[in-house]
This record gives sequence, structure tokens and C-alpha cells, in this order.
Amino acid sequence: MLTGRTCATCAFWNEGGASVATLTRDPSPVNGIGTCEARPPVPTVLDAALKPSLYPMVRADRGCGLWRAIADAGPSGGEEISNIIPLRTAA
Repeated sequence: MLTGRTCATCAFWNEGGASVATLTRDPSPVNGIGTCEARPPVPTVLDAALKPSLYPMVRADRGCGLWRAIADAGPSGGEEISNIIPLRTAA
């Protein structure tokens, strides 16, 4: 991992972000813990019932290969997913 490429400096990390994809903020965030929003949330199954989709909770000092600088996040601040091709141009 390169120096400085941690979750705390990544465009996809949301400190205090809720792990449940339908929520916008964690009402009681823990300092240094947040959600990684680099990929779509994952639906989970517990006790044979489908639970809400979840983002992974990660510490600020962790790093990964999906790191992107906040300045490189684009006009939407990292909300866009660049690997999706619109159906109109897929044919």
C-alpha cells in the first residue's frame, strides 16, 4: 500500500456513513469508522430472510486497491460509477 492511500483519504469512504444502504448517516458514528462506498451495497440473508443491503464498515487507517483521491472523484464527489454502460450505447 502506498503512503497516504488509506480509507481516510479515499473518495469512497464515508465517515459516519450508515452501513444500511437506505440511510444517509449513522446517528451515532464512531470516530475513525465509516463505510466504503466503492461498490454497490451487498444484500444479505440472515435466518432465511433477506435483510437490507449493506456497505462494508471499515477503519480510517485501512487501504485497498480501489482507492481514489477525493480530488479525482469527479463532479458528483465519488457518487458516479464509471464502469456502467447506458443501455442506449451498449448495442
